[in-house]
Amino acid sequence: MKMKSNNSSSSEKELLFQNRIGKDSRLKKFSNDNVLLSPANAALYLDVSRKFIYEMIASRKIKSMIVGGRLRRIRLSDLESWLTSSTEGV
Repeated sequence: MKMKSNNSSSSEKELLFQNRIGKDSRLKKFSNDNVLLSPANAALYLDVSRKFIYEMIASRKIKSMIVGGRLRRIRLSDLESWLTSSTEGV
């Protein structure tokens, strides 16, 4: 078995770092239709509280779905369309 030397070039290290954080151009780009957010992540995305997100879900202003029996998820495209519709006329 051939061992790698510790003298890796900086470009190899940069490429490895880029691949590990998902900047590899070969990775599939996700559209907003494919991205699902938890209520906590939706709150971070909008810079609001989780309570506010749950209130909007309960009042059916933001669409959500239940995944796996207990996990609630919000489609990013639904969140953005709600945001757009709620800011119209302001």
